[in-house]
Parts: sequence; C-alpha cells; structure tokens
Amino acid sequence: MTDVHDIIERAIEGEIPVSFKYRPTDPDVPEEDIARRFVSPYEVSESSTGKDLLTCWSHGSEGVRRFDLARIYDVRS
Repeated sequence: MTDVHDIIERAIEGEIPVSFKYRPTDPDVPEEDIARRFVSPYEVSESSTGKDLLTCWSHGSEGVRRFDLARIYDVRS
C-alpha cells in the first residue's frame, strides 16, 4: 500500500487536486462527523518540531492551509 506522503508528493508533481480526511485530535469524534477536505497541494515541509506538513490551497476555506501529514488519511485524487 502506498503511504500518504507518496500520494501527496505525486499530486504535487502532477499538480493534481486531492481530497482526504483529517484525523481530529479528539479520538472520540465519530467517523461520520469527519469532513472530507478538498485541496490543491503544493509543498510538503518539515515544521520546527519535526512534523511533516502539507501546505495547500483549500477549496473549502478558499485559502492557504497547512495540515499535519500524520493526521491525513483516506486520500483520493
């Protein structure tokens, strides 16, 4: 199985929009309440704390957003 990082990197290289679910910090949030995010990814970088972050254009919020790659799952292109 291809991991999230590889899928996102390919989407960046191909300038392909993707959608994904973003795992909340509260583990008690039901799966059906987790919204799908629709983004155009353009960079993966490391934060000052060592986390891999995705920087992208969020179509839902119509702005630039950053997401912790460790919390991204169910990626679709």
